[in-house]
Amino acid sequence: MALAWWTRDLQGPWHAAAGYGLVVWALLRCGLAWRSTDRYSGWSRFLKPISVTWRYARSVWQGQATRYLGHNPLGGWMVLILLCLMMALGVSGWLCTTEWFWGYAEPLEVHAAIAWICLGCIALHIAGVILSSLMHRENLVIAMITGRKRSAQGSDVD
Repeated sequence: MALAWWTRDLQGPWHAAAGYGLVVWALLRCGLAWRSTDRYSGWSRFLKPISVTWRYARSVWQGQATRYLGHNPLGGWMVLILLCLMMALGVSGWLCTTEWFWGYAEPLEVHAAIAWICLGCIALHIAGVILSSLMHRENLVIAMITGRKRSAQGSDVD
């Protein structure tokens, strides 16, 4: 995403390659979530019902959020939103290069709007990771990289 952002004003191949790379990564991640037998990376494990997600959001606001070993409900939905936005960026970027929309400004404006929304969601995701790391006194960035979190405590949720 960073490479796509930095090359947004260039007419060379880097921007397109970064964009298509994001689409491939998003599709692979969706496939992993669909087929996963892993305890925490499948859709059914980290996409919680909206009612659960709202309750969790209220608990975060009150400073009493439950610790999850996998994605918390807000994080799970943010993953889905980011994956969808990245795929929408790829499709809208591709449409900007087709003859169907050649010479029209609207597809490029839509592509730019999706990119800004995606950046906003990335910022929210990073803020959520920092907030959750501070609330639960753990380094979630390391946990995301290694796939390991410290062992469960009595109030943790799988």
